[in-house]
Amino acid sequence: MAAKPGKIQRRNGMLPAWKLRFFEVGILVKVPEFDAYYIGTDWIYHTALDPDPVKTEWTLSRKKILGLWISRHPGTRPYAWWCFDAPETRQRVGGTGTPKHEILKYEPACVFGIPRYWITSQDIGILTRPGCKGKALDTSDPPLYESQAAYLERHGLLSDREKTMLPEGAYDLEAVVCGKTALL
Repeated sequence: MAAKPGKIQRRNGMLPAWKLRFFEVGILVKVPEFDAYYIGTDWIYHTALDPDPVKTEWTLSRKKILGLWISRHPGTRPYAWWCFDAPETRQRVGGTGTPKHEILKYEPACVFGIPRYWITSQDIGILTRPGCKGKALDTSDPPLYESQAAYLERHGLLSDREKTMLPEGAYDLEAVVCGKTALL
């Protein structure tokens, strides 16, 4: 039996479209199956749970999701891969700005291998503390990171077939702008 569009067939049934979307891009849309708010919160803050239901679901669906993802987006990996399978964060190659976890008691949090939370110009109180070595994110000289393709190649995770499918610009640096990344 063929899977419906937006669903991945697993050994134990179908993966709903909302779970697939979360695994791909880390976003939850309104989910009809949630009969209580906390269920959605468990998915958003999945790393706080033990055992982690999101990691369990990812383990069951990983192979099929990755196969589809790589065929559609060569040189990149989905959100859940970065959460559970990435060997390390991506390498920073330049720019000005300090991730909050480097100078505050923040747990390091990354999105697609790049820090999520940054010191900004609104963090005046932090930046004026004695001995603070942090710098606000500078949008005219944003933090730069290697591309996903460069990261995957550096770790030997690009197959020869995937390399031939890479789009133009796959190795362009990515800049952090207002806490989000943008291709340069």
